[in-house]
Amino acid sequence: MKKFFLIIILLIGLKPESIDSQSISFGLKGETDFSNFILVDANGFQSRIKTGASLGGFLQMELQEHFALQGDFLFHYKTSELNRENQKGDYQYFGNEIAIYGIGKWRLDKGKIYVGIGPFSEFGFSSTLKRNSEKIDLYKKDEARDIPFMQDFNSGFGIMLGYEFQCGFQINAGYKISITNVLDPNSSSFSMFPNTLSFGIGYRLGK
Repeated sequence: MKKFFLIIILLIGLKPESIDSQSISFGLKGETDFSNFILVDANGFQSRIKTGASLGGFLQMELQEHFALQGDFLFHYKTSELNRENQKGDYQYFGNEIAIYGIGKWRLDKGKIYVGIGPFSEFGFSSTLKRNSEKIDLYKKDEARDIPFMQDFNSGFGIMLGYEFQCGFQINAGYKISITNVLDPNSSSFSMFPNTLSFGIGYRLGK
């Protein structure tokens, strides 16, 4: 992640030696997630939002007074409904995420308001669908096709809006949408794109 920061610094024309240790801070964050799938050409399928949670931390590097880079590392537990016609299915997902945000921030009262945008990538550990008494491992390869029903990797873009109090405590909201069809595009007749709305809190250390 530090190498990624260095590349961005060079691209925007700042000298790496101008970044000292006082400009780097760390923090912890937790979020409540509301997630489901955007379905395309999915006749008979429906995806409904359910609640999950994320925990992790972040590294922030201040480059200018009003601009910073932030890297997030989060562990996710996400749930949603994935229904087919009259059959209800409960979807559960465990995974982790790495995200890089470019952040603009401005003073407001005694704290700072901030807005961030940037790419993310998710790496799934487990993905299951419970329907009636059956539990389906969506990462397990289908014997006939020798490929899994769902991919364990996706990437996309996220935005976030938050406020940081003078003590370092943060409140935030965010939205992420994947640009990866998590179904195999060569074998699936429709597409599924994960998306998540989140509300969370955080605390930044080493301000």
